[in-house]
Amino acid sequence: MDGTRLALDEEARLVSVDVDLDGELFGRCEVSFHDPSLKLIDGRQFQSGTAVQIDLGFGSRLSRIFDGEVVCLEPRFRRDVAPALHVICYERLHRLALSPATRAFNNVDDDEIVKNVARDHGLTGEAPTGSKSHILQSNVTDAVLLRRIAQKDGNRVRLDGKKIVVAAPSTSSQVVIAPGDGLKKVKVRINALSQVEEVTVHGWDPQARQEIVGKAKAAGGQRDEGAKKYGAGKTLSIAGHEHAPTDTATADRMAKGRLQKIADGFVTAEMELIGDPRLRPEVQVELQKVGTQIDGIYRVDRARHRFSKHGYLVSLKAVRISTPPPPAQAQQAPPPQQPQSAPAQPGAAAPSAALAAPAPQSAPKPAPKAKVDPVITPAKLDVVVKKFFKDSTGATKPYTKPKRQKVVLSTSESFEAAGSGTFTRSNDSIKFFKSADKDDEIKFDGKDNVFKGSQLSGGVALYAEGAKPSAALDDVKLTLKLAGGSKTIGPDAVCKATSIEVTLDICKGRPSPAGDPPPLSQDEKIAVGRNLLVQDAADHFERAQLIVRQVKPAAFSGSLVISAKGGVTAFTNEKPTKGEKAALPYTIADASKIPAKGDRTLWAEGKAPSVDMLDAGFMLALKGVEDDADHVVATAVQIQLDICQSRKKADADPDAMSAENKVKVGRFVHEQDTGAHHGRALLVVRKVKPEKFKGTLVLEGNNTARIELFPNELKTGGEAATAVPHEIGFDPKDATKKNEDKKLWVQGKTVSGALRDVSLWIHLKDDNPTNADTVLITVVKFKKLTADIPSTPAITNRAGNSPVNRHAWKIADPTPAANDFNEDYAVNKPIVLLENSILDKDRIKLSVAIDPAGVPVRWAVIRDRRPAPDGDHKDVIALKDNPEAPTLGSDAEGLTNTLLAGAVGSFHICPFVNCNEGKTFEFMAKDGTRIDREPFIMMNLVLVRVQGVSNDSKGQKVNCSPSPAAGQTAANFAGFTTSSSGGGAWTGANSGWHADAKVDVIGGGQDGKRGLDKVFGGWIQHIFLNNISSAYNLPPVGGVTPPARNHKYAFISNLPDNTHYGKYHYIGATEAPVSAADAAMCVKTAPVVDASFILDVSPFGGEGTGGDSAVGSTGFQGGTTGNHGGGYPAPTARPIGQRWQREMWDAPGIGCRRGHISAGGTLAQFRFNLGFRTDLCFWTNTDAKPDPTANGVANRLYVSVYKCTWTPDFEINFHATTGVGTIATAAKITVTKDKSAPNGRAVAVDGFGLETRSPFALAWYAVDART
Repeated sequence: MDGTRLALDEEARLVSVDVDLDGELFGRCEVSFHDPSLKLIDGRQFQSGTAVQIDLGFGSRLSRIFDGEVVCLEPRFRRDVAPALHVICYERLHRLALSPATRAFNNVDDDEIVKNVARDHGLTGEAPTGSKSHILQSNVTDAVLLRRIAQKDGNRVRLDGKKIVVAAPSTSSQVVIAPGDGLKKVKVRINALSQVEEVTVHGWDPQARQEIVGKAKAAGGQRDEGAKKYGAGKTLSIAGHEHAPTDTATADRMAKGRLQKIADGFVTAEMELIGDPRLRPEVQVELQKVGTQIDGIYRVDRARHRFSKHGYLVSLKAVRISTPPPPAQAQQAPPPQQPQSAPAQPGAAAPSAALAAPAPQSAPKPAPKAKVDPVITPAKLDVVVKKFFKDSTGATKPYTKPKRQKVVLSTSESFEAAGSGTFTRSNDSIKFFKSADKDDEIKFDGKDNVFKGSQLSGGVALYAEGAKPSAALDDVKLTLKLAGGSKTIGPDAVCKATSIEVTLDICKGRPSPAGDPPPLSQDEKIAVGRNLLVQDAADHFERAQLIVRQVKPAAFSGSLVISAKGGVTAFTNEKPTKGEKAALPYTIADASKIPAKGDRTLWAEGKAPSVDMLDAGFMLALKGVEDDADHVVATAVQIQLDICQSRKKADADPDAMSAENKVKVGRFVHEQDTGAHHGRALLVVRKVKPEKFKGTLVLEGNNTARIELFPNELKTGGEAATAVPHEIGFDPKDATKKNEDKKLWVQGKTVSGALRDVSLWIHLKDDNPTNADTVLITVVKFKKLTADIPSTPAITNRAGNSPVNRHAWKIADPTPAANDFNEDYAVNKPIVLLENSILDKDRIKLSVAIDPAGVPVRWAVIRDRRPAPDGDHKDVIALKDNPEAPTLGSDAEGLTNTLLAGAVGSFHICPFVNCNEGKTFEFMAKDGTRIDREPFIMMNLVLVRVQGVSNDSKGQKVNCSPSPAAGQTAANFAGFTTSSSGGGAWTGANSGWHADAKVDVIGGGQDGKRGLDKVFGGWIQHIFLNNISSAYNLPPVGGVTPPARNHKYAFISNLPDNTHYGKYHYIGATEAPVSAADAAMCVKTAPVVDASFILDVSPFGGEGTGGDSAVGSTGFQGGTTGNHGGGYPAPTARPIGQRWQREMWDAPGIGCRRGHISAGGTLAQFRFNLGFRTDLCFWTNTDAKPDPTANGVANRLYVSVYKCTWTPDFEINFHATTGVGTIATAAKITVTKDKSAPNGRAVAVDGFGLETRSPFALAWYAVDART
């Protein structure tokens, strides 16, 4: 079943085999199994279409009698016996009978119809050529159509391998059967009534407008015995045939075919014998010693082989085609013909009888003395030369076995034993044998070539075989000369014969692109054979040229046909061409037209791997004479060099690249660094097919100095590189040369100069290196990986504060070092950023460079999932709203990308070269297990979450007071303060504003603390409201009271300098200060007032330039120690991360002049009203310092956790006459507090309305006294 012998337990269930081989129908087979356990009935061994071969015989001498396929299953269930399974099989020709069709064949002969039908079923076809006509297939199956075509000329349809053949019944070898040879019974029937002497076939020629008549008349030979005895004078006329003749030649063939069929049916026999697998349709059976009238040669038309518990038996139905020679004594005359009242009808049969002939009408007349002529059949003979080669030992052996052509030496009439016939030949180009397949050559010595007359009367069959080619057509003259006997002897019989030699060669590969491929010698093409590589999907392999040499003799004009055996095929193109089809079978219609250099049309390649060495090849047939006139032997060898993609899953072999991509795209590997961080690519020399391949493959390449081959995937101590070229031997008898996959790992050594400039290929050692399976490789090298990080912009562009410079974090610039590929944060320092610090409108800009140019680069950001102590803790990963990785701007290929910071934990930013046809970077699995290493470079990244815990900030109006605190008058009022320090240091307790909050800070790693050493925080404050003013009443002038004058505090950008905080007063251009001591602080130019939000910090230098330069008051800027620290509580531990507390306090106040600086007068009103926004902010610095260090990346990028506003307010009016003060607005501080985001997490300050850039308030604080 399906090429495999049944298992022992299945064979044990076999009950019977019934094979019915019918020359007119499809062979059928029924195999029965005893199946009480239902194992076979429920199994899948016998699915429809499964190939089935049946071998029968005795002992170990089994022969193939059936080759077909399963068509149906018949489970049988009965009460009295166990279940059984009957498997029904048919020869594959049955597929032609599955469905009817209607179509027209125009201007074609039988051969073209058969070829067309065969092609529809994936087969080839062959039939006799002849006149062309129009044929309609009218709703009948292809099987019916072919049988009608065959039957009209007396032919049959058979399947020969994968070829449909329409031809006359073949004359196969004879099987001799006699009583004692296993013959159990025989039943013979004479069909006398159906015999006719002549058959005529009638048609109509519409162009000539006349009748077409074809005739066939019994020639009087042995096969016309019935016509001679019982058909004299009878004619069968046929018209309206299914296939009407189109010309006389066609009609003659049809008539001849019908007459032959009637003649074959004269004597039929049914026999039952002990099994013999040789007995099958078209085999000749010589029946002996049964009886004179029964003995003879029969052709088997149907054979039914049955194997069961009763043994192996075969039943035959056969027709007699030859009678034995009559005895030497006087022979009985044939019975006379019965009178007939009407012509016999075809198909009529007499009742079955023991050959009792009809009673004669009258006594036979004595035969007159007759003339006897020698006869050689056929009159013209073509034979094929048998060909020889020398094997590996030097012994000469035949390698073709051309079918010996049967030559019958006979006489026209019976010839006495005393007579003789001498058979001669004009030269020794042809040998003659006594049998079709034995080594029993006759000698032309005057004895062996002389035959008795009685032998010639029955016909002497000799078998001709070509020994060497004829020098010219018909140059061998065969002669039969009679002598002796009592009859008049006619002239010698002569047959002209030609010994034909044809040669098919196959070539090696081209020695050079312009050189002709050299052919294998005759010994090589048989003993060694040609290895043909099985073509891959990308058509990489070369083809081998086939040459049909000039025929000898060259004038021979017969047709030659090349066909393939096994897993090989041939095309008319040397190189694979899109849309081409195999050219086999290839026909040379006229061999005499083959040019002197031979027909070099075909190019051979492997189609499917051989099962065994030398099991394939090409055959050159001499059409109608010999199917294997010459051949070449080949092995369809499948070699395959695979280079694999990178893995997609851990602990699994990577998939091989496709045949197209391994050359078109090639495999990328990275130049290995000293730390061996880069992956190796799996290179596999695949197991060679066929399984028993013996030979050597060579692995070699180009630019191989750029790579190294190792036996291990990972760097292993003591491993040695495999040198190239590298030979790999295969020998089924040598355990050290097993036929199995050979694995190597490719590592980059030196960067490529161009894409795919490294190649590796595998080829047969005895073949051209160009005929190879090739993979291409590019060694790449990443460098200059940069993350360009934005900074928080100013709200108002002024005083040179914009644009705010971005920070660039770079690695591998200008060239990479081993640490640039390292996951270890200690050596490959990470960049630390805060979650949500990057807005979509202004992302981190990523860029990288790679050599050589043109390498497709993708980007990935992967979380560090390595197990402890390296990767992130599961609780870090499981944080709410924490994705697997921050978001890249694009998944397209390119040297640039962008990145957000919307995640928490440890990550690797990796530009990479994708090597598994995807878009993702399979670096590690979810459990941290290594998957693979596609070419990459690595920038480590830690993203930190700042989560608000509590905001205890508060305004403390109790600390607010005017000066003096009570009894204020225009003469004693000195100002307002929000501090109760009494001039001492501010504290959280004595200040009007105390900012105080706690947050949880969570980074990466197993404790959530990775990256926290680069994180800093503090309160950033700006002023959004400035409403501090004083009004003054002026004395009357000339009885007229002038308008009141004012001091209005403002932020002015054009101060003379920024060191006299709040002291400059802007007065009218024509005015002068009342007191000369104030002259230095009076400015007469127009002020440029800035009403925008302004940063409010203590004047500690470099204010608003990043880091803690934007934070609060002196001593509380962001750290815990040093110049930039001031008493923040130490962090407290959390299960993951830390809890931090950040405080700041502020106590603004201002003095008040009792008279206008340039107009004098008395104080009339004072208002202290400021609005502050104070946010708890955080930032990072790769220098691990809170201040804006020169190279500290990201120290200008802020996030906010808590947002507060606090607005102190106080107003007092003074009586114009008495100067007594009246408080209009009692001192108060209005406070608002909120989370910067509803979820309490930090958000980017960019776009959040908080000013973090210079200028700062004190530097621009002055008084506008002009009104």
